[in-house]
Amino acid sequence: MTSKSVINRPLEYSLRLFGVWPDSSYPILKIIVWTIIMSTFLIFQYWYCIIHIKSSLIELLDGLSYTLSNSLVFLKLIVIWLHKRTFYEILRTIFEDWNIGSTTVQNKQIMLDKAILSSRISNFLIGYFAITFFLYAGLALALFDEEQISSDSKQRKFLIRMEFPFAATISPHYEIILAIQFIFEFLIVYGAATSIALIAALVSNF
Repeated sequence: MTSKSVINRPLEYSLRLFGVWPDSSYPILKIIVWTIIMSTFLIFQYWYCIIHIKSSLIELLDGLSYTLSNSLVFLKLIVIWLHKRTFYEILRTIFEDWNIGSTTVQNKQIMLDKAILSSRISNFLIGYFAITFFLYAGLALALFDEEQISSDSKQRKFLIRMEFPFAATISPHYEIILAIQFIFEFLIVYGAATSIALIAALVSNF
């Protein structure tokens, strides 16, 4: 079952990635993998916030802001996973309304206009979130003091504030964690954009 009328390809691929698109491959496996990844990262993030609750207020707020935003994305995914059947019914209803409503030329034109608007909104939101993330990540990496990093590994900064049960600031642990954080945060931003784009796409259909 597809609903190409309001769900464009980028948004469909996003939903497939998170295992919530009808007929997507290995949905249970995707849900399990995402749950393990998100839970692990959030544990490290909350651990950092708990340890630094009495330290610098700026560092605490910086870590807490990303922790809460990532938690919100994870919560949205959980809600969609728990209500997949309802989501499938919504898509089925939209697809049926599209077929019924496109019987006349006038109705077909109206629905095509809605589909174009929905596609533009989805592309804009996904693109906007992606550009914002790369600008933030690039700026954050550029502000890392290379001299300080090379002289004292304990002062190395991460893209996301986390606390690890091992020496994470020594090489090659630091470089590996930084790369994983970059990929993880990009997928989180992608998930946030997907949830908002999905709501906009569904609303624009009515």
